[in-house]
Amino acid sequence: MTNFWKDKKIIAYIALTHHTRFISPVMEKFADQGAKIHYIVGQAERSQEITAIKLGLDYSHVFDFVSDKDTEEIQNNYLLLRDAFTNNLKNNFLFGTSPVTVIDKTIYSTAVEYIGFRNLLKKEKPNLCLALHELHRWGKIFSFWSKKLNIPVITFQEGLYYGLDFGYTGHVQNSTLNLVWGERIKKKLADFEAPEDRIIPVGNTHLSSEIEFQKKNSIRKKKELNTNAVTLLQYSFFFLVKFPQ
Repeated sequence: MTNFWKDKKIIAYIALTHHTRFISPVMEKFADQGAKIHYIVGQAERSQEITAIKLGLDYSHVFDFVSDKDTEEIQNNYLLLRDAFTNNLKNNFLFGTSPVTVIDKTIYSTAVEYIGFRNLLKKEKPNLCLALHELHRWGKIFSFWSKKLNIPVITFQEGLYYGLDFGYTGHVQNSTLNLVWGERIKKKLADFEAPEDRIIPVGNTHLSSEIEFQKKNSIRKKKELNTNAVTLLQYSFFFLVKFPQ
């Protein structure tokens, strides 16, 4: 084991539990090699702190990194976002389906987070940042400021990626590296604007820990027993319907 990561500071943005399924195994490896790891969460209708609290992670909220001196800048950003969204609320069906109050809270939270992520990175000066991807506002803002402040940022593949190509636009816009499961996804993203040299196939980062967890808890055996029980019940029901007493 080298000492390269000893005392290096690494910050990862997380939201829902599946974020940690991919990111935490990587963070734990860094910690095993002496790195100082920390998690950051954002603002959302569904509290992102819940994930960190349940898993006992060392975390901060991005709002912790704004203060009264940021008020004017936040307000200016909020007004810019509000003006940009005004016509969308009138003309775009997708935005029109959401309550205006929720959209307004989201716009304001975005204005705060834009400053909060910047302040966080300037204050903490991490050596590396991690986020699941850049396809939501938190990952996009976090990776934007990381890149702007010359901090390497790594993102990951979230799922099977069978969606339409336009849904992945800007996926590797700010990422230093995007770690994906295999060559098919690398080609898919590269064929639609993503920089191929920054997309690295490494496999699924949570599989080794998942395999160990399933072995330890006999998950496969339990599922097989459950499947057999269900099959027996289905057969019994069919027999009773087919051959009533």
